[in-house]
Amino acid sequence: YRTTFENRLQSFASPVPGSTTTETFFQNVGGVSAHGVEFSGQWKPALLGGKVYFNTNVSYNISEFEDNFSTFTITGNRVPDFPELLVQAGVTFEPVEGALLNVSARHISDRFTNFTNTESTEGYTVWNAYLDLGEGFEWGALTQIKARVNVDNIFDEDYLGTISTTVNTPATFRPGPRRTVQFTMTAGF
Repeated sequence: YRTTFENRLQSFASPVPGSTTTETFFQNVGGVSAHGVEFSGQWKPALLGGKVYFNTNVSYNISEFEDNFSTFTITGNRVPDFPELLVQAGVTFEPVEGALLNVSARHISDRFTNFTNTESTEGYTVWNAYLDLGEGFEWGALTQIKARVNVDNIFDEDYLGTISTTVNTPATFRPGPRRTVQFTMTAGF
C-alpha cells in the first residue's frame, strides 16, 4: 500500500498554563507518506481435525514526513509512534463444542517518540490468553450461560504503551497494563 497526506494533523500534549492538567491538541505538520505491506491469514489444518487453527497479521510500515515543521528539518524523518513492524499471531484450540482456548502474542518494534527522531522506545511483545466455556447451558431461569477468563500480559511485560509525542524534546509515556485477569459470566433469562 501507499498512502499520502498533504496536511496531516498530529496530536500534541501540553500542560495547561497555571495548572497540572495536560491538554491534547492537533496541529498541521504538512505532508506525510506511508508505504508498506500487510499480510493477514488463518489456517485450520485438516491434520488436526479442525480443532486447532492459527491466525496472523503482519504489517511492515514506513511512515515519513515530507515537509519540514516550523524551524525543524524533519523531511524524511519517521513519524513518531509508528512502528516499522507489527505482528499479531495466535492459536485457538477447540477440543469440544462450547470450549475454546486461545493464546496470542502482539509484537511492536521500536518507535521514535519525536519528530526529530532523537529519542525512541524499545519494541516489546505481549502474550495474552482467553478461555471460553459454555454453549447453551441452562440453569433454572437462566439460559445460554457462558463463562470467559481473560489473561492479558501473561508474562507481566514492562513496556511503554502510549506515547505523547513531541517535536524535539523527550516524550511522555503511559506504561502498558500489568498482568490482568478478568472473569465474566453471561446468561439470558
